[in-house]
Amino acid sequence: MASSSSPTEDPVITVKQEHENGDSFITLKQHDQTTITVKKEHETGDSIITVKHEHQTGDSIITVKHEHETGDSIITVKQQQHPTREEDSFINVKIREMTGRVMGFRVKRDEPLQRLMMRWSDQDGTADYDIVRFVYNARIINGDQNKTTNDIGLKDGDCITALRSLMGD
Repeated sequence: MASSSSPTEDPVITVKQEHENGDSFITLKQHDQTTITVKKEHETGDSIITVKHEHQTGDSIITVKHEHETGDSIITVKQQQHPTREEDSFINVKIREMTGRVMGFRVKRDEPLQRLMMRWSDQDGTADYDIVRFVYNARIINGDQNKTTNDIGLKDGDCITALRSLMGD
């Protein structure tokens, strides 16, 4: 019975065998994401198996070392974060007034909300941003001025509503 599969279903695996300083290596790489390395150290006789899974946000690395002399096996697990790119540290936020007017701002994720409120106030021509209630997710965020966009859960493209206080006699 013959089986068929499309090329996209078959994993692309490359195998490489090397010798360096008497040590033997066999490396298997699948889809440029997962690498498995088996190393036999010539000098100590230790065997080391490393599995590395690469992801755009970070890598997971599992290492198993079997020490020939003691018979012990040591397992280590590491998570490595990739450094964030400069553009990942910014988001675009909109502030919408009740009149329907919308202003867009590019803000750092770790920037205090107070700076965003002051920038909006400057562009809007509002002398005192304290008379405006800024609302996000049905919550007034004026009291959160020292918090950041990350702290309150703002995501790229989210909108804050600016409500002006109505003062009368």
